[in-house]
Amino acid sequence: MGKEYFLSENDVPDSYRSICKKDYIDAYFRLMPSSGDVPEKWYKRFLCEINLDAVQSDAGLLQIAYSPRLQEKIKRYLSQDTQGNVIRMRMLLRFYLKNSFCKTLQEYYPYVLNLFTVVCRRGWNAVDVELLLKECLQNDNVGAFLFDIYLAVLCELQSLSSQEGDQQRNKMLEAWNVRVETLGYGHSRSALGEIDWKSYAELFEKRVLLLAKKCVQNNNLAVLPGRLSFYELRLTMVMLGWLFGDVPDDLRSVLLALREYAEDEGQFVFLSAAALVTKQDDESYVADVQTAKYLFDPAEYLNMVASYVSDNELQHKTGERREQQLCHAAYTFALKGNGVTNQNGKVQITADQANDVLEGWRLKDSGSEFLELLVKD
Repeated sequence: MGKEYFLSENDVPDSYRSICKKDYIDAYFRLMPSSGDVPEKWYKRFLCEINLDAVQSDAGLLQIAYSPRLQEKIKRYLSQDTQGNVIRMRMLLRFYLKNSFCKTLQEYYPYVLNLFTVVCRRGWNAVDVELLLKECLQNDNVGAFLFDIYLAVLCELQSLSSQEGDQQRNKMLEAWNVRVETLGYGHSRSALGEIDWKSYAELFEKRVLLLAKKCVQNNNLAVLPGRLSFYELRLTMVMLGWLFGDVPDDLRSVLLALREYAEDEGQFVFLSAAALVTKQDDESYVADVQTAKYLFDPAEYLNMVASYVSDNELQHKTGERREQQLCHAAYTFALKGNGVTNQNGKVQITADQANDVLEGWRLKDSGSEFLELLVKD
């Protein structure tokens, strides 16, 4: 490939997704061969023989680790409920937590959770599943922070009744395209019902808070191995809002820890709204404008939204999902000093008010009065 196919250093963000550089392009294609090119014996060695705690990761090893066929291989080689297999599964968890930024995922769904899915759906007992949960709780690798967020959400959902859990999953999916699968096939047909999921949810939430505060205080995130994409950061923030939305101080701490994961400050500012506004059962919206003041200048957010509206970028930034757009419309409405403040200090916005803002954005193709109004304090 000629030089014209490579962007300059200034054009490409310094991110684990930034493969269009000469330094990365060869490694990228070594990581992406057909899964049929991987011999069966390599899968067996990776899953059953290699000491993954001591091995040095390279392109060949990561090709196996992130092969789309690995799940079926785990089922084949580690499907039995034996002590040896539990040890190997714990080693796999440590490996993925250590190498979490070495692979560009098609969607932000931590690969670690695939291991839990395999274990829970193969009938492993509750003790084995808890050993895997504890392995994650004890892990201090940088990637553990993100995985712990997912596991906190997953355990929280698992602790709910089937009907309530499904309702919460559907809400996240409808508005933010966050898909959280259930583990196993339901408590009535699995040993998973023996696990105190609520206790584990609380442990993971405490762990997330601990890591977040440690990172902010010690500035550890300055040496992150990579960044999150726009899409991935939005999903993570949505989950944090769901977990800590009722405790503003905690929500502020965990969101601040994500600042260094963003490609730039603008991305962080815009996507923080995903965690700071929630839709209620009565179709209204609640915005936490107080927490926003600790994270960014509200005027900066309003200017950014105005720019997206003017450039017809809002559709793209929200994945063309109307519910996401309504959340940003409600948040804009609240930040401009409108809406009713409730007893918790949050601003209540009706569905009609959010819809009016959104329709106003759509009607103004060539920005004028409305866009000028939008950026006023």
